[in-house]
Amino acid sequence: MSKANVKTPSRNIKLSYFKPKGLYRKYVGGRMFYLGSDKFTARKIATAILTLRGVRMEQNQEWQEDDLEFIRMVKTQLYEGHGSSQIIFKGSDDRFQFENGSKSTSTPGSQSKGRAKNSSYGEATVGGALEAFKTQLSDNPLISDSHKSTMTNKLDALKAVLMLDRPLASVGYDQLTALVNKLTSRPKSPNTGKKIAAQTAINLIAAARQFFNWLRDSGKWEDPRGFERIFRVNRRALLTNQERRQAAHGVEVFTVEELTKLWQAANEQNRLFISLALNCGFAQMEISTLRTWEIELEAVPKRIARHRRKTEVYGSWVLWGVTADLLERRLGWTPKNAEDYALLTRNGRPYVSYGNGNRTDVIGQAWAKLVKKAGVTKLGFRYLRKTGADMIRKIGGLEVSEAYLAHSEKTLARVYSNRDFDKLADALGTMETKLAAVFA
Repeated sequence: MSKANVKTPSRNIKLSYFKPKGLYRKYVGGRMFYLGSDKFTARKIATAILTLRGVRMEQNQEWQEDDLEFIRMVKTQLYEGHGSSQIIFKGSDDRFQFENGSKSTSTPGSQSKGRAKNSSYGEATVGGALEAFKTQLSDNPLISDSHKSTMTNKLDALKAVLMLDRPLASVGYDQLTALVNKLTSRPKSPNTGKKIAAQTAINLIAAARQFFNWLRDSGKWEDPRGFERIFRVNRRALLTNQERRQAAHGVEVFTVEELTKLWQAANEQNRLFISLALNCGFAQMEISTLRTWEIELEAVPKRIARHRRKTEVYGSWVLWGVTADLLERRLGWTPKNAEDYALLTRNGRPYVSYGNGNRTDVIGQAWAKLVKKAGVTKLGFRYLRKTGADMIRKIGGLEVSEAYLAHSEKTLARVYSNRDFDKLADALGTMETKLAAVFA
């Protein structure tokens, strides 16, 4: 190709928008190119791609390895100088040059074969680093599947507020502050169209902090001064006045009347789930991961004794008569399994499982149907645990309710003394009496 200046208009270029990643993209020459989250800049990058593709077609060539590196460098340069003016391409037999204002980028050309590639794209982008962090989490055998799934969902949600194409080296104090400010403003959820909850915002800020901590600790990024202070956010400051008034009324729980309706509408399997949730403070995961050797039906009194999966805190719960009876009948048809799970579905699968980044919660699905059938307040299954904890605290106090929940102790008492599970057993006995009408 003879030397010439080629000015390619980008005004009429059509792009597609890939909503799951929040990125514009363009399919050119048998390849899909992701062009970033800014439409104006994405059009400029598409211009470079289409122009380069035209040159290769004129030369009767397919995409070259150097071409792809060139496109990545163009993309980085454009996002670094967002909104720059004219784009000019200079073509020759052995070199293709892109100029954007005072900067320029070239394909290596035939004379540079075998040399090290231009390192201007050596700076990883935020999006690339985020995917690397997700891979690191996924490959870590010390992290539970539930935590991996939760973190993956949080990191995916962060994509909506992170500029994924920004080079890591350009992320500093101002950019992190803008990120936290965006999250504390509680942007609308793409799923519901409503503002995210205050706790969701706090959780996303914590996930962002964990991500950038990993980048710093792994040597991939240098944190700015005051890094730790940026992520300190007071949850109450995010609440609206209406939410503050609601919080003043305390934790939402089920009434005895609502529990009675739920019990009457439930089949035997759902009744087992309800009794385990109220008797032992178990949520879905605690029920799903219960092992046969943690159930002591031969003991006097009958009990479940185990370390809670989430906190690794030991707990011991004396079983109510109704819980023990339902559990004993249910254990009779649980198939033998390598993990020694006490409760499995009829297909031999855990009640909560993970696969391909998705969570399958059979208990939660059954609960949603039961709540609708019983016509009670639409609260999640975990609110049975909250209901039980609220009753235990009123009966035995904070210390006993913490033992019921298997929460970790915050003081040195955890080092010098053991929990008094006899007090918890007494409180559970009183609670069983208070709920007698539910199980009648």
